[in-house]
Amino acid sequence: MGISFGSTSDLLQSAPRRAYIWIWDSRHKEDRKRLVDLFSKTDIVCDVFAGSGVLAIPAGAKARRIFANEVSSTGYRYLAHNVSTNELTSKVEVFNVNTHQFLENLFDSERPLPITQVVLTYPTALHDLLDFFVGAFSRTSWELPSLPKVHVYGFSNAVDPIEHLLQKIENVLGERPQRMDIVRVAEVAPGEWMLRASFTIPDQVGFR
Repeated sequence: MGISFGSTSDLLQSAPRRAYIWIWDSRHKEDRKRLVDLFSKTDIVCDVFAGSGVLAIPAGAKARRIFANEVSSTGYRYLAHNVSTNELTSKVEVFNVNTHQFLENLFDSERPLPITQVVLTYPTALHDLLDFFVGAFSRTSWELPSLPKVHVYGFSNAVDPIEHLLQKIENVLGERPQRMDIVRVAEVAPGEWMLRASFTIPDQVGFR
């Protein structure tokens, strides 16, 4: 079924074996698959810009728990519908709130949820939301052995787009994470790339 959602044309798809259905943008589906492949059955995932569930649905079929937020009321309706249709309501909890409020609720300094993976698919999040994690955690309340792994997207038309994205992240965090994986997702225009960077928040960045 064809659905117009925002500025893209999305399709309702189903996977034969388990009949999982979700809305997807075919242009970036391979990266979403790579991302889901990174999750384990013990992961608790925070999907900040969930849209209609393109990531939350397949992730919910694999990970332990998904917290999925969509600020658009239209997108939220599709998200809730797709989660219900795929019988994932026990694993995927959906929200329709401001992104900053969503993060503040999940990472409450006194009682933070044990999130292991954070996905920031909207490219402007690198500038608008990534700095949320600077000093967001308390050693007395955070119980996991490491801080969450963040997956953030960005654009670059630089000669070396990977180094350019690394520098952007360093500028936001105040330092460059030692271990970082960067994937070229798609060339959105001649010489301009959309990339995804994945890294664990360094202790010296995340803890107050």
